[in-house]
Amino acid sequence: MKKNYINKILIVIISMLILSLIGCNGNSENNPENDNNNNPPETPKVLEEMDEILKQLCFDLDAVPGLEVAIAEKEERKAEISEESDTDLGSDEKEESAEDDVNHRKHILQNSILIHSLFEEEIEGHASDIEVLPGSIDDIWYEITKKFNELHKKWNILENELQEINLADTAITDFESLLDDATLYIQNRAQFESLEVINDLTYELAGFMDFFDDKVPSDVYKMASLNRKILLLSYLDAYNEARNLLETQKELVNNFRSELVQQDEAVLNMLELSIKDLEQELDKEEFELVQVKAAVVVKNIKLVQETFESQIAQ
Repeated sequence: MKKNYINKILIVIISMLILSLIGCNGNSENNPENDNNNNPPETPKVLEEMDEILKQLCFDLDAVPGLEVAIAEKEERKAEISEESDTDLGSDEKEESAEDDVNHRKHILQNSILIHSLFEEEIEGHASDIEVLPGSIDDIWYEITKKFNELHKKWNILENELQEINLADTAITDFESLLDDATLYIQNRAQFESLEVINDLTYELAGFMDFFDDKVPSDVYKMASLNRKILLLSYLDAYNEARNLLETQKELVNNFRSELVQQDEAVLNMLELSIKDLEQELDKEEFELVQVKAAVVVKNIKLVQETFESQIAQ
């Protein structure tokens, strides 16, 4: 009787141990899975590549008006050289002489909206590599179209990455809708409209960064996009809308303020001072002054980005 009782006790103890071991094994298998679910995946390289392409497109689209002026001036100068010359010059000689008289880089800068700020982001496009002016504006539009087609290919890769993390379909369709708009504008060579939509795509792209493990807050990237939007609105004399966007920028700063204070309060102070200076120029409604101050804001946004990136390196 006593022996049976002891046997029953042993069976109960062994059963409890088995159940305990099964429970531990189950937890050990689930924990890594839970950890993986809680940790977002690394930012895909293709997302960063798309951001770079979009900003290069902004550069080249913004350069179109200046290049058009330069090409027209070159043709006028060729005609003048023909009239002024006592001897008949060959077409190559006229071309070379007229080219020397035209400063196309000056025209690009004088007729640009965003390029001053893009320089602060260390962004340059195909237009910055032009040494000899093309015969027509077709050449730069060809390069823009080629670069934009590259963007479509990159989007196909990123879209797959976004679906793997179960991103809401609306976010993907919204981006694709803007991409379609940009495609049509570029096909029709609608320069300003293309520039607007391409910049809007940079903002939408920054929103995708929320779903990946990027130590630079997505709001930093969004600020740069909004800063370009402020310039585009100011160019159209839509200063009230520009001021509203500046208020949105201030809200974005608040989202990462405490984190940045811990890392480099001086960078935060410079950023906020530059935003205040830009606000004052928006109130004056002088576009050239807005351009200057917006470039300073972008310089400080770049500093904020580098500050966060330096913490990753450590």
